[in-house]
Amino acid sequence: SFPLWLLGLVFVLGCDGRSECETSAMYAGYGTVSEYMASNAAINLLFQPLVNVLGLPLMLWANHLTTTCFSAYSLQILIGSVLSGLVLKLMDNLFFAQRGMLIVVVTRFSTTWLAGLIASVILELVLFWLLFLRSW
Repeated sequence: SFPLWLLGLVFVLGCDGRSECETSAMYAGYGTVSEYMASNAAINLLFQPLVNVLGLPLMLWANHLTTTCFSAYSLQILIGSVLSGLVLKLMDNLFFAQRGMLIVVVTRFSTTWLAGLIASVILELVLFWLLFLRSW
């Protein structure tokens, strides 16, 4: 995830490859450059790396559950593949939902969207704790 974090840092500091940050902010629909830079930093340096760090262990956990629940090798492969794809899709949807909620909160403040964003970050932190910090 560290190379992805560095790539996110390039996107944040490089204003998504445009020469002027004002152009990027206007193109993305932000009112000011500071709003654009803050939300771009949160998206590229917090949300995306956290989703990617959680995705692979969740897929491995789904495969572990599959191998313990099913004895037939063909069922293990089939159900494990489906569950891994489902986990990948859910984590991708979580990232895009967080990105959308953050953009709405920054551009047009809404307490409902802020509550949703906070809940999604808490969900990720709980998953992080369950996967990495809790002793089994």
